Amino acid sequence: MLLASGVAAAFVFLVAPSGALKEGECEVCLSFLERFYNSLTEQEDRQSDCDLKYDKQVDLSTVDLKKLRVKELKKILEEWGESCKGCAEESDFIRKITDLVPKYAPLAAKSRSEL
Repeated sequence: MLLASGVAAAFVFLVAPSGALKEGECEVCLSFLERFYNSLTEQEDRQSDCDLKYDKQVDLSTVDLKKLRVKELKKILEEWGESCKGCAEESDFIRKITDLVPKYAPLAAKSRSEL
């Protein structure tokens, strides 16, 4: 990322619109460098948009725990301050969460029992 921004900064001086071509400058090279510089700056803009990540809130009353990833199941336990020592498979995490739902999310437990 830093290399790309450094290269882009170097091209600014080469591509800066000066109006007329100077002796030894190539019109094709300058147009190529300008397009290359523009593509780098556009790529940096897109990259900064992709860096924004938001935590997905899980509604325990409606979510199917079997469809969540292990990472998300671990996050639920972590938010509750619990750990799942000895959990090796997804089903172990699901079992632990379903056992703890009445303690940490009683409303969700009630609505899950109604399903």
